[in-house]
Amino acid sequence: MASQSVAQGLMLEDWRKQKIERTANHAFTKHPETNSCFDVTSAVPADRRAGGHLMARADEPLPEYNASTMTYVFKKSVGASGQPMQLRSHTGMGGMTSSLAVGKTTTEAVKPAPPICGAYKQRANPPNTEFRRFYERGDLPIQIEHRGVHNRIGWKVDIEKLDYHHYLPIFFDGLREKEEPYRFLSVQGVFDMLEHGGSKILPVIPQLIIPIKTALNTRDPDVICTVLKVSPSTADEMRIREREREL
Repeated sequence: MASQSVAQGLMLEDWRKQKIERTANHAFTKHPETNSCFDVTSAVPADRRAGGHLMARADEPLPEYNASTMTYVFKKSVGASGQPMQLRSHTGMGGMTSSLAVGKTTTEAVKPAPPICGAYKQRANPPNTEFRRFYERGDLPIQIEHRGVHNRIGWKVDIEKLDYHHYLPIFFDGLREKEEPYRFLSVQGVFDMLEHGGSKILPVIPQLIIPIKTALNTRDPDVICTVLKVSPSTADEMRIREREREL
């Protein structure tokens, strides 16, 4: 019942943001690569990595340390047009003199603001999950059963007979999905597999680290909340299996 509330709650939250709060886009398709339900997702460039941060450009000028003024200044360089580029304010040496005399009024030098590290800045989350790729190819033994009150997953095979080393990491990789039906299927699939996995779950835990880390590296609040809602069930299953092994 808890798994149904989590998977359905994510869909209801999207509906509330779109219809009631008006704080989200009305379109359920969040990626331009996502095509219609009768097509597959377009290919994503290889350099668009999930959770990857933007690197500084190679041609971006960086300040250098000036020992005489004990500050970092930009060097005078020549632009593309061949004309010298203008120095930034108070970075040149012309007209600047020093004196030991104390003036009548002393003003404190304005310190530069600390750099922004961007630890909480949202990173890329392209639609290139393994779950989406396998689902669109028809390689996952699942389908949606539309019920009157809520939807549920229809498993084409017994969950206990699945190869957990193969399927469980794929479902965990789908936790960073934000589009339907991929998110509902991945979240509900994880709960179903954890519920019926038994002793098959503990040996697969090392394979779940990479998809969980990738999802958290996106810095997306919605994706992080989804992972945190699934993590307690995973931890509970680990504790249960450890106790069974001790007994």
